[in-house]
Amino acid sequence: MISYFRKGRFIMYFDYSASTPINKKALEAYNKSILEHSANPQSDHSPAKKSLHQINEDIQGFKNSLNFNTHHITFTQNATHANQMIINHILKIPKTMHVICGPFEHPSVVQVLSKLQRQGLKIDVCEIDEEGLIDIDHFKTLIKPETSLICISMVDSELGINQNIEKLKLLTPNIPFLCDITQAIGKVPIHLNKVDYLTFSAHKFYGPKGLGGIFHLNGLNDRQGTMPTELIHASYVALEETLKSDRNKVVSYKDTLIHAFSKMHHVKINSPDTTVPHVLNISIDTSKTQNLITYFSDQGIYVSRGVACSNSHFSQNIFTLTQSIKHAETSVRISLSHLTTPQEIETFIQVIKEL
Repeated sequence: MISYFRKGRFIMYFDYSASTPINKKALEAYNKSILEHSANPQSDHSPAKKSLHQINEDIQGFKNSLNFNTHHITFTQNATHANQMIINHILKIPKTMHVICGPFEHPSVVQVLSKLQRQGLKIDVCEIDEEGLIDIDHFKTLIKPETSLICISMVDSELGINQNIEKLKLLTPNIPFLCDITQAIGKVPIHLNKVDYLTFSAHKFYGPKGLGGIFHLNGLNDRQGTMPTELIHASYVALEETLKSDRNKVVSYKDTLIHAFSKMHHVKINSPDTTVPHVLNISIDTSKTQNLITYFSDQGIYVSRGVACSNSHFSQNIFTLTQSIKHAETSVRISLSHLTTPQEIETFIQVIKEL
């Protein structure tokens, strides 16, 4: 848990979707690996081969743990780098190409697509139903002969809506599909063996910052520079430990929050029933403060407005789902963890009630 006392005050962290603390065993694995596998794995001598062997073991471990044995892995700095690498790799002649994307994509996807749109790329955004799920009938109408890429994240980071990516891929077997699984990996079951490109960041599942990656079926040059043996090893250990964590605790915490908030007239629950257990988005109607994030921080409670990579004070995702400017301006994302405690949940509920 990240709770601790400071000047007699209880400090609580509810921003695990932005970043997680590194798992203790993963940190130990990192420290051990950096000492034992310091050689460049691309060299030809014995220490290098030892480093390469560790990397290959960890790669196979990633594949086995996530049932991605038909995929290759290319490591990157983070999911942002991975997303942009795939998009630029596929959309080389933007003016002749067409992309279908979801309405809740990460800024790393939106920004590069917007840049390519100015170069002639045609983009269609999928409509959604009242639960925030991609409208399948509308999705089918968007498919064109020139459709070159589909970009739809599995779980968005603001609302936590879990899209049916497997079904969408079955409808488009011959079109490259990019799915960001950053908010899903290690937290919910993933069955995406047929999806072409899957991206992630290790620091979202209690691994170290500085490592992301792409699981890919084909069509991507797998040659990489010097691979960071210690980051890869620590990330694999973090994934294994996260997969063993008690998810039922997180489900219970979210249920407790929803039950409490549903009785508060000044709280609107934005996250629909299709969301993952660890994310809950609410809007708070209060005249006490204009900056809710700062207010909570002053109370020792750390939440966020939404995507950490966005500087906006207005949530486009919340507006897309709720069609309410007010809800979009007063939204708060609560992201939970197996490290969260019952005391944190009860204290947070009380603070919201007093607002």
